[in-house]
Amino acid sequence: MGWLYTILAAPSDVKHSMKTIAVSVLLSGLFAAANCIQPASAGDITALHAQRQAWVHANAAVLRSPDSGDEDFGDLASVAQAIGSARVVALGENTHGDGAAFEAKTRLIRFLHEKMGFEVLAWEAGLFDVSLFDRALHPGVPVREAAAQGMYSIWANSVQAQPLFEYLRATKATATPIINAGFDCRVSTDAARTTLFPQYLLGFFDRIDPQLLPADLRRRIAELSADLVPAKSGDGKFDPVADELLFERLLGLTVIHQSRLLQVYAPRDIETYRQNLRSLRHIHRAVTRSSGYSRDYGMAMNLLWLANVRYPDRKIIVWAHNFHIMNANPYLPGDARPFGGPTGRLLKAALGADYYSVGLLSYHGVYGYENGGSEPIPPAAPDSLEGLLHAAGARHAFLDGRHAPHALWMENPVQSRYFMWTESMQRWPALFDGLLFIDEMTRSDPLRTE
Repeated sequence: MGWLYTILAAPSDVKHSMKTIAVSVLLSGLFAAANCIQPASAGDITALHAQRQAWVHANAAVLRSPDSGDEDFGDLASVAQAIGSARVVALGENTHGDGAAFEAKTRLIRFLHEKMGFEVLAWEAGLFDVSLFDRALHPGVPVREAAAQGMYSIWANSVQAQPLFEYLRATKATATPIINAGFDCRVSTDAARTTLFPQYLLGFFDRIDPQLLPADLRRRIAELSADLVPAKSGDGKFDPVADELLFERLLGLTVIHQSRLLQVYAPRDIETYRQNLRSLRHIHRAVTRSSGYSRDYGMAMNLLWLANVRYPDRKIIVWAHNFHIMNANPYLPGDARPFGGPTGRLLKAALGADYYSVGLLSYHGVYGYENGGSEPIPPAAPDSLEGLLHAAGARHAFLDGRHAPHALWMENPVQSRYFMWTESMQRWPALFDGLLFIDEMTRSDPLRTE
């Protein structure tokens, strides 16, 4: 860098001439270097594609069937090996209208429960609501009716989700029943938002003193429960400061009156009440965009509470959208916002190797929500991850990114469709620990109205 010092130290009239010469030399060098860089030849591109194809073919484990009723789990040995001792396994879906994904995930859940000892199924549905669904899963209640008590309609009214609900109910009569839990900080159903959840929050204190909570607090809790949905985020109904104080006040009352509460509630019921309050506060912060809070942060806090407080000795399966379970934010690489998502990024930071995420991909097909029409999924590009898996010849496959042999091409972005079937260039091992591939996606079919 001596030439730079010479220019800076020179007299002004000389400096100008020297800078002109230096810039000319520098530009000449850059143009010369550019002329030396040759675009990749067709042969190089073909060779790179062949290398990627060979790697995928060698490392993708072919799965026999996505059929939820297939009880021969021998083909899922690769899944068990990949998961290893992880306590929390998350299963994604590209949209909430992926019928074939529901069926494939149902088979994986049965395998994880029967062969690997997983006992809790955590849904991307309300923390409060799913407890109602779980309690309703008994022979006297049709599964569709039970699901309607706590699930979003995208699953409650889907034909492809019904076999899972039936299986969940059947496990209740066994020595190892599956416990259903919610982790969404949103309240799932209209009935819960407008009636059941406010009754729970207020009735909790009414058991020790019906006069403890004043009328204005009761009214505001009912308003927040009903209105805390993203669609109402801009209508001026929320006061971040006053509402924050309300949440702190209610949480404080559980401490002040703990001795009285313990006379009528078990300690775990008091802690569950507190978490439901924290969860409502999370969605309030997300809706009002307070301090960069996100719904994903609230969901992560609920999941960590389930894993570390409510069920510390149990293995947990997570059912959610691909985006929520990602190990990193694909749109903000290296995102360090403390309250930002995705949920999986926060789980990975807290749980490390105890968290294993499984994203879902498909080569082509259709998707459709239970209350709408079908949308086509065009065939993926040949050099996309889905195209490589399709060319490997498997209709249904699993790809382990955590333990697979290192390959240089995996360090670079590859075209894929992880989110709502839109194209994206991503380093897939940074987003998911593993991938479930279904060659042809089919839609979620609506249940018929009886």
